[in-house]
Amino acid sequence: MEIQNSSKKASISQCMIVKNEEKHIRQALSWGKGIVAEQIVVDTGSTDRTVEIAEEMGAKVYSFPWVGDFSAAKNFAISKARGEWIAFLDADEYFSQEDAGKLFSCIEKLKDTAYEGILTGWIHLNNAGDIMAIEAQIRLFRNQPNLRYRRRIHEQLKVDGMRAPRLWDGTKMLSIFHTGYGEAESLAKRESRRNLNLIMAELEERPDDYEMLGYLGNEYESLQEWDEAEKAYRKAVALIPKELHGVYDISTSGLLFRLLELLAVRQETAQDEQEPPLSPMTLGENSPKDQRQKVLSRQKSRAEELMAVYRFAVTAWPEEGDFDFILGRYFANRGDYQLGEEHIRRSLGILERYGTALRSGVVSSKIMEIYELLAMCCFNNGNLSECVRLTTALLKENPYLKNAALLMVSSFRKDMERLGKGEKGAREVAAMLGGAFYDFRDRKALLFVLRVAMWAGYEELIQVIRGQLTEEERKQVDEFFAES
Repeated sequence: MEIQNSSKKASISQCMIVKNEEKHIRQALSWGKGIVAEQIVVDTGSTDRTVEIAEEMGAKVYSFPWVGDFSAAKNFAISKARGEWIAFLDADEYFSQEDAGKLFSCIEKLKDTAYEGILTGWIHLNNAGDIMAIEAQIRLFRNQPNLRYRRRIHEQLKVDGMRAPRLWDGTKMLSIFHTGYGEAESLAKRESRRNLNLIMAELEERPDDYEMLGYLGNEYESLQEWDEAEKAYRKAVALIPKELHGVYDISTSGLLFRLLELLAVRQETAQDEQEPPLSPMTLGENSPKDQRQKVLSRQKSRAEELMAVYRFAVTAWPEEGDFDFILGRYFANRGDYQLGEEHIRRSLGILERYGTALRSGVVSSKIMEIYELLAMCCFNNGNLSECVRLTTALLKENPYLKNAALLMVSSFRKDMERLGKGEKGAREVAAMLGGAFYDFRDRKALLFVLRVAMWAGYEELIQVIRGQLTEEERKQVDEFFAES
């Protein structure tokens, strides 16, 4: 039976491979209803209600025995598709209804072009629905016989098994939401070591595949095998072809980001079995001199390694803002707020200049956190007016951001102390907070500001806020704070 398409629009086949996805399959199929011409589900051995639910929803369900090869299963699904275009999403991925409605207009733009696929945004959500990261993926492509997946895992679309498809950048119009980064899903994958085994099988055949080595580093990192992760990342980076410097994707600039992040975290928290943690806190007066020198030498060496990788990264991929975010956070966590501010501002400048198409995905997804970090650096650098400006913008978006509120109140405390304004200054601060961000008739707002004033050690403001409570309320508040 031929696909009927009375609107004469290009037809789309939605495809997916599944195994035990009863939790996600309904949502995975729902977005395509009324949009795609057919929905193809290839099951690789489910033991739950996945197949039953998919059939209830009208999908064409096929069985394909698992052979340890994601590409084989995906290519089987493609072989069953008859649409002119294919939307190949995983069961834990979906388009919003708004973006699903844009698919045909995007495809229509490519009608008489040589583009073979569409690059979309890829938004990772945690279990709470918060954005963890933003990347890009190829999940929409033409249904042509020479365009198929390759590799057992972390599969790639290739034309004739060789070249990458010609892509149209649709990241500003289309985004896919990915919900599979929840703790339960990630834990199950780590415990199975399935991915690690498949990657090892690929590397046995192609030991210098830098992309697969990067994925190997990811797997070791998820298993908290830090030394092995760093080795894999370093080998992968060394094998990136020079002609790909300046090409931005998860296997080039993204690989450098992961190595930088690992090195930064290890420098902050690593604890060698033969040495104490690499932190100034270990260098007490009673530490033997040779031990102190050993720790300092190792710490300096790791910091130099981090900076060497950073310099290489920003030289080869100068349009990536995530590198400077890593350095900014690293220096801020070490108490070097001048360098922290410098790198954070640079990361934001790169984001503003070059955008987010395969670039600066972490900066764009953590923008509120980054501005809080910048405000913290400004506060510690003595730039109180800039700290207030930044926290004002943050609190306008969400007045209950604890760090932003604390930084603002602490800035006002320092400024009022400098001016010697005492209680009068605290009343001015309370009036500003009540007028700009909080309705003090709402006890939740009043108690939040009281708690922030306590965190900031702003005694005059504490008394001003307490003065707006009744005697009974003050008693209840004191009891509550004493218990908490």
